[in-house]
Amino acid sequence: MRWVAVGLTGFLLGFLFAQANFPQPQGQLVKATVVRVIDGDTIEVRIGQGSPVRVRIIGYDSPEKDEPFGDRATKFLKALIEGREILLESDIQALDRYGRRLYHVWLPQTLLSELMLLTGLGVNSQSRRMCVMLSS
Repeated sequence: MRWVAVGLTGFLLGFLFAQANFPQPQGQLVKATVVRVIDGDTIEVRIGQGSPVRVRIIGYDSPEKDEPFGDRATKFLKALIEGREILLESDIQALDRYGRRLYHVWLPQTLLSELMLLTGLGVNSQSRRMCVMLSS
């Protein structure tokens, strides 16, 4: 029990320290409500009164549902943002090859991709591409 408390304390201190170094939005933010979490890095949102839009979150890759920790990443994201208001920030590329909109997702003062990386439920998108290229 003592190790759990020490580990949790360490995580929280690390999170608070990292919070001071989190990036700030660079562009215009759009408010949206999360309708559904599809997996650890894909969600459906409603912007205003429009129809739900599928969004691929920029900045990390999470395991697919059938991969180790994929279910855990999805459950964590659901608990964190499903049904809640978030802020979307566009980037250079608007759509991915599957037609999903690409956005950075912001919680109040927190970039979601950074949080997923800190929890270990996501990996840096660039690192994953390098691992795939090296293993090919």
